[in-house]
Amino acid sequence: MRGSRHLTTPILLLWAGIFPVAMAAEIVSSTVTIPGYERGQLLATEDFSSDLKGWLREGDIRARIQEGKLLVESFHPGKENPKGNIWWRKEFREPYLIEFDYRSLTDNGLTMVFWNAFGIDGGNIFSWQRSGRYTEYISGNLSAYHLSFHRFGSGLSNIRKAPGFHLLSSVPDPVTPDDQQVHRIAIAATGNRQRVFVDGELIHDISDDGKPCMNRNRWQHELPCKGTGPAPMHGAFGIRVTQRQKALFDRLRVYKLSLKPAKENQTCVIAPRSRLEAIPIQYPPSVTIGDPSLDANSLCFHGDAADQTTFRSPN
Repeated sequence: MRGSRHLTTPILLLWAGIFPVAMAAEIVSSTVTIPGYERGQLLATEDFSSDLKGWLREGDIRARIQEGKLLVESFHPGKENPKGNIWWRKEFREPYLIEFDYRSLTDNGLTMVFWNAFGIDGGNIFSWQRSGRYTEYISGNLSAYHLSFHRFGSGLSNIRKAPGFHLLSSVPDPVTPDDQQVHRIAIAATGNRQRVFVDGELIHDISDDGKPCMNRNRWQHELPCKGTGPAPMHGAFGIRVTQRQKALFDRLRVYKLSLKPAKENQTCVIAPRSRLEAIPIQYPPSVTIGDPSLDANSLCFHGDAADQTTFRSPN
């Protein structure tokens, strides 16, 4: 046994030297909890085990399955800064939680993900073509949120809202240029509140109230800016890579989020018994169990303070 132990050590060291990438790609597991919500039905899943028939490519992007993962790369032989998108051909309605594994394979480049993307004329994003130019995603017919990370060494991760290039949140980038580890990224979309987690840690937390633009700054808004508009609450999920970014995505999951039932004497908001999956609409008053406004056809739910202003019973 002693001889076997001594023999194992150099073999392991040799294996680590030959396959350093495989060791760096260890699967990350993190559990995200959203106050006031329960993780419910699994709405969709993608493990990239077969093909990309369920995905739409746009612009200068190469995408393929590599060892059961999605490999995306911004590439064009004649362009210095190629850029492109790939969209999952599915749409989701809030509230929901989307999770995926991400691993950058380069120290350059930029990665973005879009969610709640739909046409401002009411159509879905698959009803018209785009070329991959950034202006088409921030100034055109598309309404969405997008998150940027591994952001070409700028040190910042941003959430923006389209149309209008509206900057809603800017924080230190959780994925630095030299970081080639696997990260579990989660986005909780709950009405006008959007939260982003990296490896279980809350990174971004915004409440999008559509207020007029406070800063007349072209880096923060497309000018002239009169307001950021209504919060996108349904739509598609997509990935964007630029500046010769190459990255892997895997274990994509989308879960329905359900409001937790309130307990006695807890502040809550009303949802009709017939529509437990009430669509976020606007700011309602809160009530307490036992309030006369509750009747046999309504149920009471609770959330944290920001989410209490998200749901109400439809008229």
